[in-house]
Amino acid sequence: MDMKKITQKIKKAQNQMQALLQDRSWLKDAKQFAEKQKAELQTRVEKELAQAKALLNKERKSIEALQRQLPGQVKGEVKKLKTFVDQQKKEFEKLIKTLGTQAKKKAKSAQGRSKKRSKSTKSTAKKAASAN
Repeated sequence: MDMKKITQKIKKAQNQMQALLQDRSWLKDAKQFAEKQKAELQTRVEKELAQAKALLNKERKSIEALQRQLPGQVKGEVKKLKTFVDQQKKEFEKLIKTLGTQAKKKAKSAQGRSKKRSKSTKSTAKKAASAN
């Protein structure tokens, strides 16, 4: 008996399925529903795009205003930095000059000492040779 009930249910479902496939009215309903959803989605997307466009334009305008303000501020900072660098450059040049002159003085004094030493070494060598 269970088999008869199961086969009857299967046949009933099969008949319903064939009826739905032969009757295409549900397909028209589905197409209409999909088109309504499409139209609604398009309007939402267009609204979102319009809002995003407006926001981007607003931000662009504020960025342009900021860019107009910056050159004056940047120029002032660049001038300050340039004067600072020029001052440092002058100080380094002075320092290099003084170090150069000090190095020359030390080199001359070192040469003078070595000449004195070589003279004294020669005189001691002569004395030692004459003593022998």
